[in-house]
Amino acid sequence: MKILVHVCCAPDLIATYHHLKDLDLTLFFFNPNIHPPKEYEKRLENVEFLARKWKLPLIKGDYNVKKWYEVVKEYRELGEGSRRCYECIKYRLEETAKLGMKGFDAFTTTLAASPMKNLSWIEEIGKALERKYGIKFYFADFKKKGGQEFSIKVSRELGIYRQDYCGCIFSKRETEEKRKISRMRREEKLKRILNLYGVQREFELDPETLEIDEELLKMGKEFLRELILVLRPRRVLLPGNLWVGKRNLKIGRYKVRIVRRSKDDRF
Repeated sequence: MKILVHVCCAPDLIATYHHLKDLDLTLFFFNPNIHPPKEYEKRLENVEFLARKWKLPLIKGDYNVKKWYEVVKEYRELGEGSRRCYECIKYRLEETAKLGMKGFDAFTTTLAASPMKNLSWIEEIGKALERKYGIKFYFADFKKKGGQEFSIKVSRELGIYRQDYCGCIFSKRETEEKRKISRMRREEKLKRILNLYGVQREFELDPETLEIDEELLKMGKEFLRELILVLRPRRVLLPGNLWVGKRNLKIGRYKVRIVRRSKDDRF
């Protein structure tokens, strides 16, 4: 079966490839929604890398942002996951279906691998396009059966860029606003924690390393737990004489690496 695969990004392509690697695949990178152009180029470069690695043909669609904007402008004030997103998905899949009519047995999309996308929308749109253009829509939840785990593993091994917003200018603005609000709340929570425990020290959010010295240890486990959760360090540095028996500390859904300070103060 020859399948035309609409590709939204490299991480979702990896999950999709996990399911479809035994089929005859051609990739179609069509994402005029991505903003800014540098972000578009970055995502395209990562997809090109995977296409070369897996020896898959890659077709690059037009990057016509103005045409895409005409499709979604009526819904531009709506938030992520709204009709705006529905029309954006429909637009990209319809172009894929049209291209798929030229020598392909079916078409599909890596959007079905994204944990942030409405899977029922994708199936609904794909099946409607199947009826309209007479080309089969291959539908599956590519996150399942090891797809998402495979994507994370391969992305880490190959150094694949994993974006932190959907792609369009609206989602970028919304994501940045959410981050700003989240950071303000974390700063307020940090002040409350330090005041509650009477700690007269300054801390930065999202540090590379949080060093736990004897003074902080005396504050107790509950304080350290709350401090780590609000700061979100990449790793926690413990005194060399403190044995915890593990390399990672998990607090709820947050996991941080534990490092022990050696006698010569190097780690």
